[in-house]
Amino acid sequence: MKNVYIGAGGNLGDVVLTLKAAFEQLKKNPSVNSIKLSSFYRSKPLSDTEQPAYINAVALLETTFSPMALLAELQNIEQQFGRVRTDYQWASRTIDLDILLYENLQLNTEKLTIPHVGIMQRDFVLYPMYELTPTLNIVGHGSLISAMEACENRGLEKLNDNNC
Repeated sequence: MKNVYIGAGGNLGDVVLTLKAAFEQLKKNPSVNSIKLSSFYRSKPLSDTEQPAYINAVALLETTFSPMALLAELQNIEQQFGRVRTDYQWASRTIDLDILLYENLQLNTEKLTIPHVGIMQRDFVLYPMYELTPTLNIVGHGSLISAMEACENRGLEKLNDNNC
């Protein structure tokens, strides 16, 4: 089994419900042994485009999926939950599932980069990861705690399910 961190978020519809349902679906896959989900967080959009705030979380999976097979499965789940891909990188979305870390793998292909691009600058990724594994080291970057200290907190707000 491989330990994999998945970043999850969205800003259209009932994001908490969508993310929980997406991970329940993923949990049913025989290639996934377990899923541990962080709290949910509200974050500002990364772009200057006028759009709703995002709801984000991170999941820790134990899986036998290869990185590319996992990417395909995550994209399939996104599509099932209404994700519409556009040419605009920062467009609003019902769901976004990204492979953040896959064990200590470093990978840079046309379709997939691990660790995820921008991981060190995203408070909405680092804080939920800390909930799951405070002593985590991010391959090629160092300790999660150091990353959090260096990362600008853009007003990240931890939520309870009933606050969303």
